[in-house]
Amino acid sequence: IELHYELGKAIGQGGMGVVYEALDKRLKRPVAIKMLREEFLLDDAAKKSLVEEATMVAELHHPSIVDIHAVEQDERGLYLIFERLEGCTLDEVLTERKRLPLLEVKRVLGPVCAALTYAHEHDVVHRDLKPGNVMLTKDGGVKVLDFGISRPAALRGNAATTQSVVGTP
Repeated sequence: IELHYELGKAIGQGGMGVVYEALDKRLKRPVAIKMLREEFLLDDAAKKSLVEEATMVAELHHPSIVDIHAVEQDERGLYLIFERLEGCTLDEVLTERKRLPLLEVKRVLGPVCAALTYAHEHDVVHRDLKPGNVMLTKDGGVKVLDFGISRPAALRGNAATTQSVVGTP
């Protein structure tokens, strides 16, 4: 991975992966690289899940859904290369400010709802929407992140009657 990307500091962490800021040396642009945490490196199911996330996100082209640029693999692991977003998550904003005025809530939720509508129209259900998976960019944009446990709607079956819980409780 170091051949084509200059890795920086960790900028996020989820249940299975860590996201690092990086520079794409070939295209001279900032990117974010999501890789499996060490305890999942030998887990074939985790690798399959990461590739499924990449495939689903690659099919979703919407201004409010984070773009994926590539999937890379080397002897140490599998890496998803995403557009690098500058800003902060909605969770970080709410932690700092506690509450948002109604106009700002509408400004954030409009693009989130548009992104989810678009994903649903393409048979993808996010399944882990939370303030930590919504990025407010420095340029005023809003992006939905982390489709890691999303599933094609056709695979959901009768999800309303299942006893299992996925995502963040």
